[in-house]
Amino acid sequence: EDQLFMSAMVYDESKHIKFYSRYSNEVTGHKQQLSKYHGPHFKSLLYTKLSQTMVRLERNPSPIEKLKAFSLLNIIVKGTLKRTCFLTLKEILGEKGILPGMAKGISNSETDESRHDTFALFYMNRILRENKGLKESTLNVLDEFLDGTTNVIQEIFSFHDSNTPFEIKKETLLNKAITEYQKRVNLIE
Repeated sequence: EDQLFMSAMVYDESKHIKFYSRYSNEVTGHKQQLSKYHGPHFKSLLYTKLSQTMVRLERNPSPIEKLKAFSLLNIIVKGTLKRTCFLTLKEILGEKGILPGMAKGISNSETDESRHDTFALFYMNRILRENKGLKESTLNVLDEFLDGTTNVIQEIFSFHDSNTPFEIKKETLLNKAITEYQKRVNLIE
């Protein structure tokens, strides 16, 4: 069951990468290097903490390491950051009536991500039911990761002067992210 989910998730993520890469290359007509927007907080959360968490899980697939990995990957990176991005992009594209192909791609990605979220929370809750003493430490880890998440969002605005694209407000993004985070945390039993 676990391996099937992870295989399906990797397949889905490869579809997402292909879509967004193809869109960038073929629709916009140029290959964009988005790494210039990867500031210190982004790198810390996604390059360092995510990598270290997955290495620890590989070396020690204990219940707590599984919970940490699912917390960071599924609740923080995919469930909070990615979902906040999807919501914001969908609002902008819908309000402006632009880029219908991108909007459709986001909707397709959201369908996959919803499935990933559901399984991740099911899996985490199963581990927590089998290991009663781990809930508090899992919630503490999530709160620690949330700080990194809000730092990433604040950092995004440092790449723009006062004129952010589509007049996106930092407070709006932070509120969306915290709402998405809280929705997922509330489903942890």
